[in-house]
Amino acid sequence: MGDLAAYGGDARVVATRAEIDRVRRELEEVARWLDGQIEINDFLSDPLARVGLALEAPLFRERLSAVQLALIQAAESYFTAEARATLQFENQFSIDVRAMAALAVGIGSAGFGATPGPFSERPVYAREIGEPRFALPPNSVVSMARRLQETANLENPTVRIERYGTNVVVFVPGTRVWSTNAGKDPLDTTSNLRAMAGPNAGAGSQRALNQALRAANVGRGDRVVFVGHSQGAMIAANLASTPQAYGVAGLVTFGAPLAQLEAKLKMPILAIEHNGDLVPKLAMKVNPIAENWATAQAEAPNPESIGTKHELSGYRSTALKVDQSANKGLKKIREILTGFAGEEVGEVRWFELARSAAIP
Repeated sequence: MGDLAAYGGDARVVATRAEIDRVRRELEEVARWLDGQIEINDFLSDPLARVGLALEAPLFRERLSAVQLALIQAAESYFTAEARATLQFENQFSIDVRAMAALAVGIGSAGFGATPGPFSERPVYAREIGEPRFALPPNSVVSMARRLQETANLENPTVRIERYGTNVVVFVPGTRVWSTNAGKDPLDTTSNLRAMAGPNAGAGSQRALNQALRAANVGRGDRVVFVGHSQGAMIAANLASTPQAYGVAGLVTFGAPLAQLEAKLKMPILAIEHNGDLVPKLAMKVNPIAENWATAQAEAPNPESIGTKHELSGYRSTALKVDQSANKGLKKIREILTGFAGEEVGEVRWFELARSAAIP
């Protein structure tokens, strides 16, 4: 699919790149040995056997070449994207971002005297807005990206919660405010830093999302798939990494750091990233090659600047490539997540997120 690269998600990926290369080199040795068995001088000692070998050798040689080519293609398919991401990470980061986030949150929360410092948190709330509506299930990555974009475009910070029986799909937008002081909008820099510092660092957006889920009666017996961009995906992953009353059935993420939670994320994950988008690199490691985790990487539609590579509008275009990809691992995870909501009409509700007391 053009410039789309994908890795992971395939149960058959059980070898490292080094192991694949080792097998390929051994096959090369076998091929050289085979070529050495049909030297002209050898025909003098055992002509009939050598003639038979000479007739069969081209077929064996062709099959060996096909296996070697398949090994090279497998290595490139599953590991090239990861290697590129690793190189970008090594070139762009030399500090522990999560540790720095935790330090900033700690210093800001302490404040100076009676004045709250930057990144200090406040109580949050979620309230339902508008009337519930009906909707068809989001059965493609494009439809998920479109609904996420529509939610992000609303005037106030809002999450969209769709219920299909006991299956629930939650759409969580990314950062909206870049002030260092925690204002009314919890999708801000303060929540960014706290979410990056860890699932239990008290990010306002994460706590408000939890309240929205409770207000929507999402709880025991329900299964949830989160669809998020940037901070929205990060707080969803934080929730997915810790015990909840509901079960987390999957994550679909656009431009988000997730790999720092690798050990705790065992549900199906589809992580979509743009080359050059720095935000996913904040995880300080690349996404794993795992049976439950597929990563799709592509050039941004408008790669003129670092900022445009992270925009959700660009990821909507990349979502189409993800839907059309024939990569086996990606296809497996994609079908699990896009088929999660079933085929029946569901109910949609919207919840506005806010801090109840902002720093002046």
